[in-house]
Amino acid sequence: MRIARERYLDDSTQWFLTLELSSRTAEMHSAMDALTPEQRQAIGDAMVDALDRIAEIVEPVAIQRGARPVDRTSPKPREGASRPTGATITGRPDDRQ
Repeated sequence: MRIARERYLDDSTQWFLTLELSSRTAEMHSAMDALTPEQRQAIGDAMVDALDRIAEIVEPVAIQRGARPVDRTSPKPREGASRPTGATITGRPDDRQ
């Protein structure tokens, strides 16, 4: 099982991060699978907070290397995005998008 949060650092599809929590054993997969929707949401919220902090560190470096800053005032779908932004929750440990 995996729970992932994704973030674009600019308005293109070039600067894309994924933060992922995945089970690596059957026992952990079973524990993660048993989480309530509220618990999964709490994990997702913590991951969003962590990704915000990570983006604060990485984004200035990405901008120095050509990323265009994201307009965070108007959430709109990205054209040509190969993967959606937001949450990914899958049921098997080796699921990939």
